[in-house]
Amino acid sequence: MNFEQSHPKMLLIQAMSAINNPEKFQQTFNYLKENIPSAKSKEDSAKIKLSFDDSTLLALLLGQYHYHPKVLNTNNANFDFFLQTLTNQFYTLYRSDNDSKPATFSPQLVSVSLISPTFFSSLSLARQKQLFSVLCDLLFQSNHQVKELLRTRISKIKVKSEIIKQELSQAVTTIKNIVYSKHPPKKMKIEEKETTKSSGEAETEESVRVVPPKVTVILELFISTPGLLSHEYVGLLFTMLGLLNSDGCRSKDPSFEYTVQLILTNLTAITETIFVGDKQETDDKNNKIFITKQQHTALMNDYKISIIIDCFRSTNNPTIHNSCLLLLVPVAKLYPKAVLENIMSIFTFMGVSTRRSDDNYTFFVIQRSIEAVVPALLHSGMGVIPLVEVVVSNFYQIPSHRRILMFAVLSQTIGFKHFSITLALLMLKFVKEKSEEDPTTSSFNFLLNLCNKLPPDNLLHVIDALSTIFNSLTSPSTADSSLANYFKSHLTTPLLSLKMENYFLKFLGNFVSSPDYLNQLLVIPMMVEESIQKRYLVLFHGVLVYSQRKEDTENEEMKSLWKETQDLTIEIIGKLNDLLSIGNFIKEILMLLEHKDTRIQRQALTILNEKLENCEVKQSKLITSFVELSKQLLDILLKHDSTTDEESIRNSIVTRQTAALSIEILGRHFASHADSAQTFASLIPPLVGSLSSTTPLPAPILSSIMLALATLAVHLPRVKLLPHLNLLFPALLGVLRGTLTRDQNTLLRISSLSSVRVILTENSQFLTRFLPEIFQIVLDPRLLVTDNSNGRNSISSEVGDIMSVIAKAYGVESLVGPVGTVYEEIVANVQKEGPSGDRWSNSVIELVQFMGKISEAMTVEKVRLHHLAVFKVFLKVFDFSIECGFRIEKKEDVTSWFVKVQSAVIDNFRKFIMKLNEKLFKPLYLVILEWAQLDSLNESTVLDPKQLTKWIFFYDVVQLLASSLRSIFVPYFSYVISHSLNMIGRPPNSPSYCILHAKILKSLTLCFTNDTSNFVTADLFDKLLHPLINLLETIEDPAEQEKTAAPTEMDITESLTISTTSSEEDMQLALKGITRMKHFFVPCIVHLAVDLNNEALWKPLNYQLLLKTRSEKAIVRFSAVSAISALYSYLGEQFLPLLPESMQWISELLEDEDPRVENLTTQLVKSLEKLLGDD
Repeated sequence: MNFEQSHPKMLLIQAMSAINNPEKFQQTFNYLKENIPSAKSKEDSAKIKLSFDDSTLLALLLGQYHYHPKVLNTNNANFDFFLQTLTNQFYTLYRSDNDSKPATFSPQLVSVSLISPTFFSSLSLARQKQLFSVLCDLLFQSNHQVKELLRTRISKIKVKSEIIKQELSQAVTTIKNIVYSKHPPKKMKIEEKETTKSSGEAETEESVRVVPPKVTVILELFISTPGLLSHEYVGLLFTMLGLLNSDGCRSKDPSFEYTVQLILTNLTAITETIFVGDKQETDDKNNKIFITKQQHTALMNDYKISIIIDCFRSTNNPTIHNSCLLLLVPVAKLYPKAVLENIMSIFTFMGVSTRRSDDNYTFFVIQRSIEAVVPALLHSGMGVIPLVEVVVSNFYQIPSHRRILMFAVLSQTIGFKHFSITLALLMLKFVKEKSEEDPTTSSFNFLLNLCNKLPPDNLLHVIDALSTIFNSLTSPSTADSSLANYFKSHLTTPLLSLKMENYFLKFLGNFVSSPDYLNQLLVIPMMVEESIQKRYLVLFHGVLVYSQRKEDTENEEMKSLWKETQDLTIEIIGKLNDLLSIGNFIKEILMLLEHKDTRIQRQALTILNEKLENCEVKQSKLITSFVELSKQLLDILLKHDSTTDEESIRNSIVTRQTAALSIEILGRHFASHADSAQTFASLIPPLVGSLSSTTPLPAPILSSIMLALATLAVHLPRVKLLPHLNLLFPALLGVLRGTLTRDQNTLLRISSLSSVRVILTENSQFLTRFLPEIFQIVLDPRLLVTDNSNGRNSISSEVGDIMSVIAKAYGVESLVGPVGTVYEEIVANVQKEGPSGDRWSNSVIELVQFMGKISEAMTVEKVRLHHLAVFKVFLKVFDFSIECGFRIEKKEDVTSWFVKVQSAVIDNFRKFIMKLNEKLFKPLYLVILEWAQLDSLNESTVLDPKQLTKWIFFYDVVQLLASSLRSIFVPYFSYVISHSLNMIGRPPNSPSYCILHAKILKSLTLCFTNDTSNFVTADLFDKLLHPLINLLETIEDPAEQEKTAAPTEMDITESLTISTTSSEEDMQLALKGITRMKHFFVPCIVHLAVDLNNEALWKPLNYQLLLKTRSEKAIVRFSAVSAISALYSYLGEQFLPLLPESMQWISELLEDEDPRVENLTTQLVKSLEKLLGDD
């Protein structure tokens, strides 16, 4: 080519551009053919240089094909040359004179750009096939720029289906030949990824490419160019997919998975765009493939569901799994029956896919598949149970965190009205299969979460599902036949049926009390709430009846399971009780109360009672509904049961007892309402009549009736109660009196006492005339006769409460008379019964405690007016406690019952004394002195045991007064000091004397301790000193009585605090000389010295004690050293001035022949050294 002439030629062609004469094209064709450069690679292109004018000229000449495409149909040379330019790899850069940027020239790009819809459609079918084939090859072989331009051009042209079918058919033939090895293809090297070998080198291996590259290009074109799709390719694509899934293909072509993915994607796209019918039948006409019904029927043969399943099986690639599922979605819509035939395999592979590839996209695909496949299957005639069963069977194949959403999608897809089937089959699976997951924990959680994940609007379906399942389990005849029959065929043994029932009840109990469920109840509409309440009633009634079912079996496992199941029903009934509205609850109770089975009646009553106790009813209509129940309850309570069967009798008693409790609760809540008061008042006459019926009622029923009557008496308005009170209260007292002689039932006694107390508390002003009878009954010792110690304590507590109520409710002027009368009767009974009269001790104690309560309740004015009357009663009781005593000749006699009576008298007399002022107290104290007959004593008097007993009690009273009044009472000791000194001067030759000495010493100790007015003068000290010190001579040696360890110095020191032990304990301590010395004598001497606080008076005291250290009796010496040690220990440095004159005596004691004395003296010396500061 003469390049120097290119510019004029270019200008000439440009000038002739408007002329589209074919002759011009033909004349320039030869020039183009001769001068256009050709290259097969970049290296070839680099060797050829073109100027701007040359490139422009050649581009103009190639562009003429755009105006004359028909020439390609008639002239083979032209068409062949055009195809050559499409494969021409020449490419060059050049610069124009006016452009700084480089330009490009490529015959291939120019030729591709010429292909337009008009250009392509102008070609004959044969030419189109050839051109399309070349274009597909170029898409596989060309560079990126060419490929992009090609895709753009192909997307705009309309390729006839015959052309694509031909290419696909040729590909199928090629693949088939390769698979069956009829025509072995060329072998190509495919480098494998480098793997670590022992030699460390990478390996390559020979692989066979089965799929022609052109097929891959066409499949990719389908994806990028949806307009190429057609239903006519379905059969070829399924055939190709089947071949690729064969074992021979998989082993020969490592890239088959990509091709399979492309095929599945294109099949999905084709199937989704198929519409059976005319264009007028749908608004969406874009990218739709419209086929007739006849074509739809014929096309069904092309869809091979088995090939999709094989594709699933042939690989573990999750992408292919998802593509298979995505393909099944439109296929199920198009041909549901074909999918139905393979549904087992499909759902199995869904489970496998979720397990192998647990990612969001995979699960989205499965979700979409379910939403599309399931409705189509149901529409085609598949039952819900078989479909759900397939999914449930793959439960453990689904990742645990995906299961909730999976089954929620399934439930939503099949419709929530079938949710019972999903729940039932899941429960059955958990019961029958022993998996690694505990059916009672994780399975419960799963089911609870599944139910609670449903929208609140669908909560009704959940409750309905539970009701359906329960009816299918327990009452198949009334349940949904399909589910009941399913259970019947799968629960093949009674044990398995019981396990299923047990599991369901556990779940039901957990569900209705779960926080998520209760929270959902807060947001549901009112209409849904009403519907749910109806379902509650169904469940409530079913569970209640089920709880009364009996099972006779010898199987231990079934026995245990049945017991657990019965407990579960009770628990569920309580939970449903909380969920039922008041109106529905009352309807259910009314129906159940009419049931013939008393056990069901009792259970209903129990639930009623719980409901009444736990809810607040304010609406008058609901209150009226509750009150109307009382009539039915009364009929149940008073109904006479003629049965003789023991179990039936027990059931009847418990039921009637529960009915009485229901009346009590109803009365407690509603008897005070004006509208219902008359109804409850009308119940009193028949209830009172039943207490004195000619046919005695069992004690439990009587107890419950009395409690109900007491509650009515408390809560009824006074105007409604008073007409019945004079009938009601005597009846209660009659029952209580009857328990003393006839029925000694502890519960009946406690109930009677409780009822009397409650009515007395609220209506005491109307029951004054019954006080003597009340006292006679509650103070009768027979009331406490029971084999049950706890019952005895409860009865005693109730009696005490009644006495407290009476003491607070009535004035002392009203009570002293009846109390005096009852006291005289008690004394008469004691005298009448003789030695066995001690059973009345508790009556006396109760009476005395009642006097103490009266005393505490007295106001200042009441004390001033009535203290003498109360004191006279106490004085009578003083006499009683002495009269009932007996001679204390033996040590064990001190534990006699009268000691307890005396202690009670002392304790409650204290309450009376503390109410008195000094003006009132002194006359009474003088009366006590006169009663004690202290002046009757002289040195020659021989005392009888009765007198000793009185004085022992008298000094108990003195101790009481001294400890209560403290310094106020100290001057009053002047009245008794002479008697005290006289008595301690007498040797304790009997237990009574020992006790009396101890009482006197303790009284004197209290006197010395509380003395703040120098009561103990020098003269009184002189009178006290020798009698007190001489008491040491009366101490018996433990060796002569019994072996008792001698107290140490620490024991002596600890005993210096004034004893707060009881009178009985004091008596025990007083009987032994060594303990009498420790607990009574030593404290008395020490507190006397402290009270004196005078060294001049301490000297004779110390000297007299030192003299006793030289006694011939070792116990006397030991006791003297004990007293001296206590003085030094208590007084400390204040007593040290007396030490010099004591040293000689102490020195002698250190060498005493009695080791007890020697040891105690050694301890004394060590204590003195500490006081003196010596180490």
